[in-house]
Amino acid sequence: MKAHRRAFTLRVRRTGLVGELPVHAHPAPCDPCGDGRDEALKETLLRDLNAIVSGPSIYDEKVFGDIRLREETQEMLQRDLQEVELERLNRLLLEDVFPKELGIRPETPE
Repeated sequence: MKAHRRAFTLRVRRTGLVGELPVHAHPAPCDPCGDGRDEALKETLLRDLNAIVSGPSIYDEKVFGDIRLREETQEMLQRDLQEVELERLNRLLLEDVFPKELGIRPETPE
């Protein structure tokens, strides 16, 4: 679990999204006692990720240049997007950076 958390933290730092999340939403130690801190952290992280998704575009070529983006993400980056589409793009970008953490299955070739 420590390696997984370390990999997550490195991806967050590499993408620059660490600056987008409040201090209380950054990865924290596990809650082995089950006193509810994990659930509160999940709720806070979900709220903060939703705020990122509904904000301005998080795409930056320097940040996302070495990240494998799905075809749908790449196609959206080529278009002039409306607000709802921009939210979809931000969500896709987060999913492309954090597929395991967000439970995203990799694309399979047709």
